[in-house]
Amino acid sequence: MKKIFVAIALTFMAVSPATAQTYMGKASTGEAIYYNGAKGIYCGAEASEKCWRYPETFYTIGSDDVMAIADCKVGVFKEVRTGSKLVERNMKPQSDAIQKVLDKACDWSDYVNSQRSK
Repeated sequence: MKKIFVAIALTFMAVSPATAQTYMGKASTGEAIYYNGAKGIYCGAEASEKCWRYPETFYTIGSDDVMAIADCKVGVFKEVRTGSKLVERNMKPQSDAIQKVLDKACDWSDYVNSQRSK
């Protein structure tokens, strides 16, 4: 019973605290970029699970809602999707604003990992 409670608590904790869009700047195309949050994907209760190292990141560029999987160690988005369409793999940030999105998602991931290992 205790493990179930811990797993439920971690699930609620594992959603990025950002509930509103945060303006990050302009893309290399000139479009506005807003950070919408991050979460661990398909994660269990063990801090060692790989999914916690690759946060699912949500942002808006212009009018497009984007979901990207961050690889914080390499400094790229492993996958970038709009809707169900795969747009790019291993995307390096092309602007300071996208770099800020990646950094924010990775900071969130580091925070969650530090809390899970306690």
